[in-house]
Amino acid sequence: MTEGVDLTDRPRLRYALQAHMQRFCLLCFLYTHYSYDMVLTLFLAKVFGVYLLIAGAALLVRRGYFIPVLGGFVEERTLRMVVGFAELLGGLFLVMSHIIWAPLPALIITFIGIAATFEGFLYLILPDDIVKKYLLTLNVPAWYIWGGLISIVLGGYLSWFGFGL
Repeated sequence: MTEGVDLTDRPRLRYALQAHMQRFCLLCFLYTHYSYDMVLTLFLAKVFGVYLLIAGAALLVRRGYFIPVLGGFVEERTLRMVVGFAELLGGLFLVMSHIIWAPLPALIITFIGIAATFEGFLYLILPDDIVKKYLLTLNVPAWYIWGGLISIVLGGYLSWFGFGL
């Protein structure tokens, strides 16, 4: 069980345990070579990278589907309230755990958190007529094309960074 490690020799025991953790525990291995912030940034870059790639492709391919969906979202006050609370909570989690300004992927992730927090806050605070006017202004095919392209570019970059492609 201990195979060649003297349990009374604390420095050798500590070294043996660290070597074991580095071989078999990927998170511990990453933590010893990267800071916690970088591990979190890599994880979030993978998640947001894949999400943005899928969302961007969906916006480009099915923009005709999303236009009436957003039009219905404008009319549903309860749904806007629930989405506002969820977006505010998700944005706050991201902002509280990831305010990192460098490197560029960390900045992008931080900006996503700040934007989600701000948008959720606005959905909850602004009057219905202002929210409707704002959303209907953006509910045109050109916004879906540009939004999809920007989403694919950002998603590709974050995926490249996160997965190390």
